[in-house]
Amino acid sequence: MQSNHMHIYIDTPDYFIRKNNTDWKYMQKIKIIEEFSSIRTTYPVNHIDSALEAAHYIYNRFFVTDFMTPQNFRRSGWEIKAAAERCDAVLTHRRVPLAISRVPVIWQYAVLDPDMQMSDGRPADRIEKEYALQGDLYRRVAMVQVSTEAEARRHGARFPDLADRFFAVPFLLDHVRPVEAESVVRKHHADAPVRILFVGHEARRKGLDFVIAAVQQLHAARPGSVQLDIVSALTRWPDPPPDHPAIRYHGTLPQPQTLALMQQAHVFAMPSRLESYGFTFVEAMANGCAVIGPDWEVQRELMDDNAAGLLVRPEAAAIHEALARLVASRDLRLTLALAALQRYSDRYSIPRVAEAYERMVRAAITRFAAGH
Repeated sequence: MQSNHMHIYIDTPDYFIRKNNTDWKYMQKIKIIEEFSSIRTTYPVNHIDSALEAAHYIYNRFFVTDFMTPQNFRRSGWEIKAAAERCDAVLTHRRVPLAISRVPVIWQYAVLDPDMQMSDGRPADRIEKEYALQGDLYRRVAMVQVSTEAEARRHGARFPDLADRFFAVPFLLDHVRPVEAESVVRKHHADAPVRILFVGHEARRKGLDFVIAAVQQLHAARPGSVQLDIVSALTRWPDPPPDHPAIRYHGTLPQPQTLALMQQAHVFAMPSRLESYGFTFVEAMANGCAVIGPDWEVQRELMDDNAAGLLVRPEAAAIHEALARLVASRDLRLTLALAALQRYSDRYSIPRVAEAYERMVRAAITRFAAGH
């Protein structure tokens, strides 16, 4: 294409059987980068592609027990080849389309933090198998998009001959608008009680049990000092939320109402046992919360190694200690909240992420043209 713009084909089905699937919804939204970069996006309207993707999902859902197989990471892609190769590059978040050969393919994929996976009970040999399955595909694509610099370094160390192929681009959250620093200061000076917020549908995986236990202890030690708001579908949660004076359960809420609670909250706490990224951490940072998150690879980078949040292991004592520190110190809460707001602006705001996408796409096109 002869243009000052870079045209990328967004390899996602135009219809997906699970309309609330996070990955599919995310790919629909990244069109907003056009407003902040020279990228122009093309979305497929391909019923064959959508049908094949739906069939693959249904087959996996009902008939597959081991997802760590080559067919779950690669596909032919013949049905999109003609449209995709009219663009300058392909950005895919699903199985790699092997038929694409005339333009660079950027694959959005990462093996999750091995320490986190093993802490959650995943055997080391399964993680090794995943790395092994990816090696050939990493060599076939022009670029691999990961969400953090830490993941790019880890994958580069694992595949040193491909180290410059891993490119960090944070997730783009098109619905987030940061609050003003002045409103953060006002909020944290009105802290009777200290408002704590938990947002996460898979409640146990996200560490709600730890947060509830810590809030109950803090309330017992000083009644009226804290209030916990819970926004959750309580998926895989065995019991109803406790009837407790310091706890309010909201069920599920529309996104604007959840963001409104973040604007009111002093602390956002989601100490997940397993967390690939955590959009809600970024939302909370943009809304002036002091954030408590898990001490895993991705969240360390999100929270700048404790400079823009408190990192904890998903253990009851550690989470109670972190909450107690924040409840006791307005200065600490405010310092972390303002640092989180600044980090959002510097790294995770829409313009900054759009710039990262542009750098990645340009690097992929240059690499492909050079024959690497």
